[in-house]
Amino acid sequence: MFSRREALSLSNVQFSKSKEAVQQGEQLLASRVFQQASFDKHILTTIFSYRVRFYLTHPLSEHFSVFNPLSGKEKCISGEVSIYKRCYGILDSAIQTRNVANVSRSLVATASELLGCSIQARDVPIYTRPDRFGNRVEYPEPGTLDKQLLLLAGYIVDSPVPSFARGIVATTAFLNLHPFCDGNGRVGRILLNYMWGRAPDNYVPVSVIHALSKGGYEIRLRSAQVFNEWDDLVAYYFFIVQILHLDARTRASD
Repeated sequence: MFSRREALSLSNVQFSKSKEAVQQGEQLLASRVFQQASFDKHILTTIFSYRVRFYLTHPLSEHFSVFNPLSGKEKCISGEVSIYKRCYGILDSAIQTRNVANVSRSLVATASELLGCSIQARDVPIYTRPDRFGNRVEYPEPGTLDKQLLLLAGYIVDSPVPSFARGIVATTAFLNLHPFCDGNGRVGRILLNYMWGRAPDNYVPVSVIHALSKGGYEIRLRSAQVFNEWDDLVAYYFFIVQILHLDARTRASD
């Protein structure tokens, strides 16, 4: 059996219990030590040194199956860093114009660049992986994707929400659409890094952190997508930014 997922209503996003985290996260992103720090070679050491895996998990993580969460992650980091350097200019040139159509096209162009071929928004339905009961969810209908990408682009350039939270919401909305047959996760992480103000050579490989959360990220992501409950997801990302900022500050003082 399957149900259909609708596109997120970006105008209804609220941070009822996480307003302080949104403000503090914005301040950390803007700090010079965080902007200048590079995490690609240090991310695994950082995560293990600060023993943060427990705080990344969720009370429901014990019911979430994760297989070999670190398998191939070092290669994944180097690959995503390279992709971000290639795709940064595509997003930057479009978003700087503040033209919604240009920004929407830049998301398609980013996916094309990382996949090595020209693509468009999918024209076929796609689904989540079945759960243990065989249930799966269909992502939004193909015929709605062009319109929804324009709405997402409008949120990216026009929303007054601070960059820390706006990046989280935009990435979550993009993943909820799953507009391409492949590459959605990578495009989402590229978008998050760009909206967090990361320079082309200062990519934060959040995929490794998500893998170590034992489903904590995915559970919080679904809560935002399905129930419009954003506070746990914001708190999750705020914790990540706090740890990375602490690590960057410590390394800068050595």
